[in-house]
Amino acid sequence: MTYTYDYGLTNNPAARQGQLTQESSTRAGGYSDAFAYDATAQSPGGTSGGPGNPTTLGAFSGVRFNADNQNTHYTYDGNGNQSDPSGPYAYDPENRLTILYAGSQTFASDGDGQQAWDQYNPQPGVSWRHSHVYDGEQPVLTLDNGGHVSDVTTFGPNGLVSVNSYGTSGFYTFDPSGNTSQRLTVDGSVDYSHLTSGFGVARVHDGKYDLYDGMGAQWGYRNLNSDQVFLLGHRYYNTLYGGQFFTRDPIGYRGGVNLYGYCQNDPIDRLDPEGLDFTQMGDPNHPLFCAFLGGIAGGTMGIVVAVTITGATGGTGAGIGAIAGATVAGAMDQATQNACNGDPPAKDVLKTCMDGFAAGVAGAAGAPIIKAAGGK
Repeated sequence: MTYTYDYGLTNNPAARQGQLTQESSTRAGGYSDAFAYDATAQSPGGTSGGPGNPTTLGAFSGVRFNADNQNTHYTYDGNGNQSDPSGPYAYDPENRLTILYAGSQTFASDGDGQQAWDQYNPQPGVSWRHSHVYDGEQPVLTLDNGGHVSDVTTFGPNGLVSVNSYGTSGFYTFDPSGNTSQRLTVDGSVDYSHLTSGFGVARVHDGKYDLYDGMGAQWGYRNLNSDQVFLLGHRYYNTLYGGQFFTRDPIGYRGGVNLYGYCQNDPIDRLDPEGLDFTQMGDPNHPLFCAFLGGIAGGTMGIVVAVTITGATGGTGAGIGAIAGATVAGAMDQATQNACNGDPPAKDVLKTCMDGFAAGVAGAAGAPIIKAAGGK
């Protein structure tokens, strides 16, 4: 795979967008996709980068947008939510998608803005509902119509590892952008092979579908409609006619001036697992790297402070150490999250403080063990 970007199209640093302009591959018989964006192809000395709406995305060309950066192929309600003239969509009062394609798929969100359940309605009187249970932002359990666990999803330090569906496990491999390359069976044989281009369009697909068979699956993106609609945390992403989110960014302009844009048009090096703001792969603002740093910071400081204050004697001193350790660990964990994510939502602040408290308690509990091993 080779990629070309629009660096250097202008002498004005503020207008250098770093957007993907060409993607070429020798796989799938060979292909080369061109990408273009409105008001970005500047000559040297240009002064404006434009909103970066994707007017050409491979096979989709001549895509048009209005003054609000909305794709004119679709219609929009007064809150800026996308709908399709051929099959209306619907949204709840919080502008979260509830109906797709005239009711063939329906959704509901929980209090945190994550998908609580999705339901497929193939014909009148027939429906299949899947309810989801989360560990933070990660969906770890799926329940079927009867409320039984149908899928157990496992994430590791590098993202998605496997899904066990009704007792059968599948393991995933990914390309450098986190798109699914293969799903493997328990004996290591290949169940399917896929190839996805930068903005989520399937280039190779053998007809086998699951929630994690395409775009960004390593980071938890879920395929809801045959490689056309993906769930990215709090928002739904549409790969057709320009590759945009269905709704405006809930965090407003903190995620960029274009409220519908995806990863500021660099889908190769950036990801957006929450549908709020992109992060850069390989940088400290990567969400998995954040969690790793937060855990190290919290756990280490919890143990250090607990041992220092309690003298590794346990009892009341250990309780004091737990509180002190939790305080420092929480501060360290929160500082890590702030550095990674800029200004996290309130629920993330609470979560990291709780994580810090747990680390402090663990540190205090471990103090006697450290002393027995020769610690002071």
